[in-house]
This record gives sequence, C-alpha cells and structure tokens, in this order.
Amino acid sequence: MNKIKQAVTIQAVTREKVMKLLGLTEEQYGEYVIDHGLAYLRLHLGDNLMAKSLPQTALFWGWWRNHWHTVDMDFVDEVRKLTQAERGQYYDIVHAVEGFEFTPPRPVMQDAFKKITYKPKIVHQL
Repeated sequence: MNKIKQAVTIQAVTREKVMKLLGLTEEQYGEYVIDHGLAYLRLHLGDNLMAKSLPQTALFWGWWRNHWHTVDMDFVDEVRKLTQAERGQYYDIVHAVEGFEFTPPRPVMQDAFKKITYKPKIVHQL
C-alpha cells in the first residue's frame, strides 16, 4: 500500500472511531468539519476575496482535513473513559477554531489566488 492510501485509510479509521465515540452520523461529522473550516476562514481572514476563494479549492480542504485528523487522533486517545456528553464537550474544546495555530501553506493560498477574479474598477472622467 502506498503512503497516500495508507494515510487515507488511517484517516477513515480515525473518523469512524470519532463518530462512534460521539454518536455522530457521517453527515453530522462532515458538516461539523466543514462548518469549522469556514469559521476558521472567517476568523482569520474576515470577509475578503481570499476567504471566499479558499473553500472552493480541494487543496484547502485537504489541508484542513489533515490538520483536523491530527487533532482527532489525539482526541481518540484521550477520551475513552469519558461519557458521551463529556466527549462532545471535549471535542468542541479541542476543535475550537480560535485555538488552531496553523496557517495554510503557500501552495494552498496560491491555488485559491488563481480562482480569484478581479473586476476592474472603471473610473470615468468628465
């Protein structure tokens, strides 16, 4: 098995464990990840063109899922003896976007930048 397939398999297994620990469906889990990705962009970039362009790129979501997975792996290791309610609270805490201290790397930003279309501002003089 190549490294990419191995990473995808590990992420899928971790995702299944998280969903089971929290009692979430695949859809609920996916919405949670997407909502937090969008909240991260709003918090760190505001309402600008780059913040609107990044969620339209596969590179951003791949980067986001990789970091999300890292936190999920730690979560799975730490919560086995907690109740489901406590796990939910802890999951919200460890995935709070205010605490995410990483920034998309240059290739992710460049990919989004390519998708931005600027509309020239036409200035008329009389």
